[in-house]
Amino acid sequence: PVPESDTTLQLLDKNLSNHTVFFSGEQHTHSGTMEVKMRLMRHLYLKANVRVMVEELPYAACWLMNRYMETCNQRDFERVARNTSHTAKEFQSLMTLFHFNNTKEPGERIKLRGTDTEYAPYYTLKVLDTIVKQRVVPRELTELL
Repeated sequence: PVPESDTTLQLLDKNLSNHTVFFSGEQHTHSGTMEVKMRLMRHLYLKANVRVMVEELPYAACWLMNRYMETCNQRDFERVARNTSHTAKEFQSLMTLFHFNNTKEPGERIKLRGTDTEYAPYYTLKVLDTIVKQRVVPRELTELL
């Protein structure tokens, strides 16, 4: 679970208004990385109005997970998260995000953006199939064109 408040992270508060993008590092071999990341995400959500989280995951997988978070579809969200996570801790952090978002109104939920290669072609094809069937290109894709 992500704590309600984090006194350690309050040290950042005086500088939050000066920035619009926040980066956090990671240590792949350290088991506490994902817990710290989720603590930071919650703190920035509350104190800096952060609503986008960039992940080292395929764009298509994040697009699908956003869609499943919008509809509160935990089963499908969990399937995508499990199949694209690199570690069990990363999977748990995505599930924490899913449950965190379910406590928020739709417009106040955190969105995922993936920046990794499309190493899970099933999800890439599923997104493309959805876009073609809906005949509507998602806004975040039209901004890239």
